[in-house]
Amino acid sequence: MSKFIKLTEKHFYLLEIEGINYSHIILLAIIESLSGKKVNNIKQNYCWASNKYLAKMMHTSERNIQRLLKKLYEKNLIDKNFSRNFDGKTSRTIVRGDRIVV
Repeated sequence: MSKFIKLTEKHFYLLEIEGINYSHIILLAIIESLSGKKVNNIKQNYCWASNKYLAKMMHTSERNIQRLLKKLYEKNLIDKNFSRNFDGKTSRTIVRGDRIVV
């Protein structure tokens, strides 16, 4: 991933949503930058990043990432899907929520 995150007008529109601040927008931009990778020429719209990885990217704690993700989920800006791997481990994917306008 690039050191730079692309912010667009849609990101700044999100500041109008109560409870959303710049930290939420930066996290959302990181998630979006990690999404959209092509697998077998099919664009994937989800992110597999762990809270630990996201915390490292934002130079913050995993607990703060949990709080930020929770607020993004509550505001319908992201959705989370959980699944079990063959070895019993749970994995999470983060996808764009219904409220995001592309």
